[in-house]
Amino acid sequence: TGDTINKSTPTIINGLTNVTKIASGGMHTLALLSDGTIKSWGDNIYGELGVGDTIDRHSPVTVPGITNAIEIAGGSYHSIALLSDSTIKIWGHNIYGELGLGDTINRYSPVTVPGITKVVAISAGRHHTIIILSDGTVKAWGHNGFGQLGIGGTNNNRNPVTVPGIIDAIAVSSGGWHSLALNSKTGIQENNIYNKAFTMNSIFSGNIKLTIPSGYIKEYSIYNVSGDLILTQKEYSLKRVLNIDASAIKPGIYFLKIQTSDGIINTKIIKIL
Repeated sequence: TGDTINKSTPTIINGLTNVTKIASGGMHTLALLSDGTIKSWGDNIYGELGVGDTIDRHSPVTVPGITNAIEIAGGSYHSIALLSDSTIKIWGHNIYGELGLGDTINRYSPVTVPGITKVVAISAGRHHTIIILSDGTVKAWGHNGFGQLGIGGTNNNRNPVTVPGIIDAIAVSSGGWHSLALNSKTGIQENNIYNKAFTMNSIFSGNIKLTIPSGYIKEYSIYNVSGDLILTQKEYSLKRVLNIDASAIKPGIYFLKIQTSDGIINTKIIKIL
């Protein structure tokens, strides 16, 4: 808001419009705009604002060099951006290797994490980072003093490592010292403990073909794991078999929502190869 006065009621940030997503770190804030650029403000002691220095900002500033971001996440002192080409940029605090760059040097500007592609979701913990790849596997790096990377042991990792035992993750979330993965086959997974709440409905290659048990299909929509609408279509013919050409949809985990003539809305978790 341009000052350092605490606010006890919600306050509009002047001049900040076209915001599509937001994220908060320990003492800094990120905003993703509709044009794919990122604004940041707040504490910048470790370069977590990504503007090339360590000077705090009291008003939003543009993070240079990023024009195609689709998702953002903030750790205590580091920040992550998922780009439209499924790579990630990362910056800020790196004492525990939470930037995944193979060293412990802080970065004041966004840098690409080498060797990481096909990313569909990101999450930042206090000093660690978690991502999901399009094949449903999870990678983690950074501080691991409490086993929050899920790889066995408590050694920190400066490079991305695959979390064993997870092959169908559709969402991840990071706490200060722990991590969660929502697994499409077995539900929530935390430190290898399963909550069997979800069932993987179908795996498809090319076409998505399903038959509903009753009524007729009125409308269907496909969303990615971030909740973004990928495809929607109304149906005007009386049919119970859904047949979607999925050849233009990139591989990954999606939610398929089907509305039927009898008023039922079915949401299915699907995997497209």
